[in-house]
Amino acid sequence: MRAIRARITPRVLWDAVMVNLAVINLFLLCFDFSYLWLRSWYLDHLPFVAGVYDPVKGIDPDPLLDRYVQKVDELETAAGDAQRRASLAELIELDAEIARYQPLLRSGQYREMRLVESRVRAHIGELEGVDGSDLPVQGLLDRLWTPKSPTELGLTLEFFGRELRPVFAVAYRRELGRTGEYVDYGWLLDLPFLVLFSIEFYGRWVVAVRRRTYPRWFVFPVLNWYDFLGIVPFPQFRIFRLFRIVSIYLRLFRSARSRIGEDVVSRTARYFAGIVSEEISAKTTVWMLEDMRQKIDDGVHRRIIRAVIEKRREAIAGALTDALRRSVAAPEFRADSRRFLDANLERAADASSSLRKIPLPRAVLRPLVGAIGRIVFDATLETLGDTLDSPEGQRALEEMLTDAVDAVVEELTEGEVEALISAMAQDSLEQMKETVTVREWVRALE
Repeated sequence: MRAIRARITPRVLWDAVMVNLAVINLFLLCFDFSYLWLRSWYLDHLPFVAGVYDPVKGIDPDPLLDRYVQKVDELETAAGDAQRRASLAELIELDAEIARYQPLLRSGQYREMRLVESRVRAHIGELEGVDGSDLPVQGLLDRLWTPKSPTELGLTLEFFGRELRPVFAVAYRRELGRTGEYVDYGWLLDLPFLVLFSIEFYGRWVVAVRRRTYPRWFVFPVLNWYDFLGIVPFPQFRIFRLFRIVSIYLRLFRSARSRIGEDVVSRTARYFAGIVSEEISAKTTVWMLEDMRQKIDDGVHRRIIRAVIEKRREAIAGALTDALRRSVAAPEFRADSRRFLDANLERAADASSSLRKIPLPRAVLRPLVGAIGRIVFDATLETLGDTLDSPEGQRALEEMLTDAVDAVVEELTEGEVEALISAMAQDSLEQMKETVTVREWVRALE
């Protein structure tokens, strides 16, 4: 227990608190950002959330659509024809108001507006026996409440209860402020975090200046630009707080004295981060290998070989000439060659059928062959060395080696060797692609 407490320094504890607050703040920001999109789900499953957060977003039930639903209810419960005709007339009047004020459009509920239009078109198309998608928007709702028969009215009421009532039930009206923008008090939830993060940022800045952590005072906000942008009090800059979470977490994870990073949450985060990293790197590698395979098919490697070697053919021949001349003149080369020659001269005297035809005893023939072979070998090396030291010999050898380099280039780019190398490269790339596409995280689950 004491060892664990010793690892948890005040700095580590403060960073842990800040990263948890940053996570909570990010969760609230995501909730606020997605609330309008998920509001219908909250109304169905967590109505208390909508009851609490609707006032924060300036949301009220739309009175015009509420009156509309109420008139439809009155139409369903109408006792006689007179009351039914009155309800239908009032609904047509409300249709005119809806067409004039566009309540769904005014509150930004574009998805719901398109949904209502498409469903009404489809229903009227069924009643008229035509394709409803071609019907004009004007007068769609009026046609609902001008039934041609009681049966048609019953179908319309059933359609309204099944298709339109759920949409109107979640419709809302948003208040407009003095600037003409929607009223939104979500910033009040973010304000405590903004103040705390600002105090923490400027406090770290002051400490860094006093401790002379950086050569100049303005280096700190430059290096911590994500923290600086994250405390700008505008919604567009809130995304930079995500970088803040990552930076604090990495600071905790890399702390040699802390135990951060060994908990379940950290291990889970690293596991999924590894999966994402492996998937991205695998797809990138496969794309690069496929691009290389395509370039090999197009013969790019032949152009590269020619471009690289052709420019340096004389230099390569010259370097080979110097290396050969030094090798021939080196005492070690001559000593090794002499040992190799001695080892083979005695065997040649016994194995050669031509030497066996010479009418001399073997005891005389062996020393004679050895002496002649050594004399010829030494003379050849001396002549070769003198030739290579002369300008004429060097030019002749360079021309010969240049022709050899050209032959090698020709074979590497046009001959059988090129075809073999190309096939080997293609097979190697395919094998690498098969290896890369094996997902280690999938194999670990098996």
